[in-house]
Amino acid sequence: MRREALSGESNTVKISKLKTLIIIMLVIVNGFLLSLALPRLTAERRQMQEEKKSLVRLLRESDIQTDIEAIPDDVRLETLTVGRDEAVESKAVRMLLGEYEFSDMGGGIHSYESGAGSAEFRAGGDFSIELTSGAERYRTPDTAGRLFKDLGFDALNFRTFFEDGSECASADQALNGAAIFNCTVTARYDETGLRSISGTWITSAEPSSREDTRAIGVATALVSFLDRSENMGIVCGEITGVEAGYLLSRSSQSVELNPVWRIAADTGTYFVNALSGEIII
Repeated sequence: MRREALSGESNTVKISKLKTLIIIMLVIVNGFLLSLALPRLTAERRQMQEEKKSLVRLLRESDIQTDIEAIPDDVRLETLTVGRDEAVESKAVRMLLGEYEFSDMGGGIHSYESGAGSAEFRAGGDFSIELTSGAERYRTPDTAGRLFKDLGFDALNFRTFFEDGSECASADQALNGAAIFNCTVTARYDETGLRSISGTWITSAEPSSREDTRAIGVATALVSFLDRSENMGIVCGEITGVEAGYLLSRSSQSVELNPVWRIAADTGTYFVNALSGEIII
């Protein structure tokens, strides 16, 4: 018995040493791979900074002021085809309205009714939820972040404002960290709390990408904006921000997210189609 116990302990020690040796080898290999990658990453970063400086000079030569901080790193998005997730919709309704009666109105319109209010979701992403009395859990616009998170709405670009005598909080929908600029949800409040939430919300969990739709980079987008804006009569003296994201487009056959670059200027906000380079106003 004693020998068997000693043998078991010896095997345990050997396995422990082997695990430690494997961990040490993995650390060494990862360190080696990192040492190979760092020079390349540093060179790419340096090249991107030089590219941004060249863009700033080019814009200033055209009497458009901007700072290097306003130009983001390159992001290459793809055109995505999206759908709807009815489970996400019903979960959101149940969270705010409790148990409900469901009606399929046809044409992709789903209606929900309960003693706490009503809701409607459409196939293209438009929706509204109206509450008969304020939801105390979400009493003020300060709670909008929690509201969106609880709903499962991934939000970017928060803002608060007054509209028609109501306090409001809005945000753009985000997908993999990029904003869908025309998918905006607005929550409205009164003295009793949240009274309604509405807007456009793509509930599709797994969008599919289309082949050969890889977007142009930020440099190409800004040069395209510079070239085309003059022909379109667009005049601006300063570019304050540039951001990659999507615009939602709908047809009878599909709902798509098209990649764009949003350019915020002193005279307005413009979108550059990240596939064609055309300016969308």
